[in-house]
Amino acid sequence: MIRSAYEHTVDVKDLYEAIARGEDILQHMPDHLAEQLGKSNKVAIAEIADRDSIAAVVKIAREGKVGEVLPVADAVPPLYGDLNKAFDEVFWLKQKVAGYDCRVYDLIFLEASDLYNTLVARYKNYIIKRYGFYTPCLTCHLYFHTARVPIVKALGGTKIIGGERKSHDGRIKASQIPVAVEYYTKAVRALGGELILPLWEVENTKDIIKMTYADNPHLSCMFKETFGNLSETIAKDELVVKKFFQEFAVPLDLRLINAMTSKENVDLIKVADEFVKELQGESK
Repeated sequence: MIRSAYEHTVDVKDLYEAIARGEDILQHMPDHLAEQLGKSNKVAIAEIADRDSIAAVVKIAREGKVGEVLPVADAVPPLYGDLNKAFDEVFWLKQKVAGYDCRVYDLIFLEASDLYNTLVARYKNYIIKRYGFYTPCLTCHLYFHTARVPIVKALGGTKIIGGERKSHDGRIKASQIPVAVEYYTKAVRALGGELILPLWEVENTKDIIKMTYADNPHLSCMFKETFGNLSETIAKDELVVKKFFQEFAVPLDLRLINAMTSKENVDLIKVADEFVKELQGESK
């Protein structure tokens, strides 16, 4: 059977507006998945992005900390290239947890380009001017973690499972510096979710391979060559990074998501521009 990311894609706007109306979000899921999830009990959402994300679910399933997992990848440009590789990821995941008491549902993709682009890309020049640096990695991972929270809550759960690691064989990714992970966790908590990072202390990639696979079906971020090694630069001034999260990234992210889940037909650019104007006014 030919699998298509398009056929498994759910528009986050439809899900959020259903939440705003107090309706069941399952009406916007693929039919077979809606039927399965309708019988679920406190499902957790797993972020599907690369091999680490698969290992995170394997580890937490092995420890008996989750019983049901909905794998959710992202159909936002221009991150991964061939999105259909995510099906291979979930195939491996199902194989690896088959011996544990954990059910893995079929994969869905979130289409959230408007939310993603507003949070990650729209204010690049403003961020550079105000904070002296720019990398999409920080707000990208903030989006990954927080955008799924209203969805998992609507399904009766709270847990978002991510594959963040504080070190990759000694290399620290810009998106995974400790101060960034601290604010991802705070933002998820502010929305009523719980960010679970089972691999945070796993530094040796060989340990990840033991939990997953040695070959390479996983997705690969197209930004990594340009922005992936900025951690040394931005980590030199932790206070600036904290300021970026405290006054800009987290408040903007929460405002956008809360707006989308509280009313219909939200103009995200208008909401975001008003926020930036307020921030500019406070700094004068």
